[in-house]
Amino acid sequence: MQGHFTIPAMTELAAALGVTIHDPAPPREIHFSRAGCRLHGFDWGGTGVPVLLLHGGALTAHM
Repeated sequence: MQGHFTIPAMTELAAALGVTIHDPAPPREIHFSRAGCRLHGFDWGGTGVPVLLLHGGALTAHM
């Protein structure tokens, strides 16, 4: 699923919930590796306070 985003579906869902999305561009992928631990994440950018969201066990960032 790498490189595949469902931005249209997300923007439609946001609109249905009354949420305004100012920039529907796909996020930037981040890969980090240290001491045998590999992390993969997404950065949506923005100017607000940074927020880190962690998914539950056996899930991925795409869920």
